[in-house]
Amino acid sequence: MNDEARLQSVMNMAANSSVLWMTAVVTGLAGGEEANNFYEAVKNQQGKTNRNISAVPQELLDIHAESSAYMTNMIEALSAEKRAELIEKINDESYTVILNSISNTDFGLPKITERLECEVLAKYLNMLNDQRLCEIIESVMIATKDLDSAE
Repeated sequence: MNDEARLQSVMNMAANSSVLWMTAVVTGLAGGEEANNFYEAVKNQQGKTNRNISAVPQELLDIHAESSAYMTNMIEALSAEKRAELIEKINDESYTVILNSISNTDFGLPKITERLECEVLAKYLNMLNDQRLCEIIESVMIATKDLDSAE
């Protein structure tokens, strides 16, 4: 994967994971934003809430759209030096491990490294009882939390 494709994949997985995390917290699918283990936060809420999410709440879709646009604009506005720094960050082994994990895990849906439609995000939300998905989301959230420091 070339640097530009990797950059787009990382930005997509960051935006998608953020909206999944926030929606899980807001809709009660997860027990709290401060949970140390996202899967445990989701597992602890099973049976306490309606687990069939047919649609991502509009306000979170708006946040997702804003987040995606922000990341795209941020990348386009970077100086050559800052862009090189960002590419160096995402070429770190931790991103390779996450990208490989996503690539090698089949959920029967488009990968979270792609731009996802609302319906696909809702399907992912209904799969949060899958520990593999929760571990991927958690690892993405941890790895990408400092990406905006490249500005």
